[in-house]
Amino acid sequence: MTTIQKLKFVPRANLLVRVPGAMQFIGQAAPYVGRSKRQMSDGSWGYPADNRPYEVPADSKECRRLFAMVNREQALWPFDEATAAACGTKFVAVEWLDGEWVPVEKPAKKKSEG
Repeated sequence: MTTIQKLKFVPRANLLVRVPGAMQFIGQAAPYVGRSKRQMSDGSWGYPADNRPYEVPADSKECRRLFAMVNREQALWPFDEATAAACGTKFVAVEWLDGEWVPVEKPAKKKSEG
């Protein structure tokens, strides 16, 4: 039995990417990749990033659209090295911080004393 590889994506900055092929009905919250409608601390409603990546089968039509959103629109981050390789882009490690995915900052190199 073969396992279909899952690719993982997370939203970039404050950009909203609709789930490819998803339908929205009257009264429903719009479906966005890696975001859910939630009430914010100030009482307003928004779409902060989910703390887990959005997963799709590597061989899906949806995945091809997400590749374009990574490369052409730069609206999504590939979550892991396998997803970045499938997208044909450089992998950038990201972390979930205060409701958004941001690049991991490398600590400054220490100068050697001597």
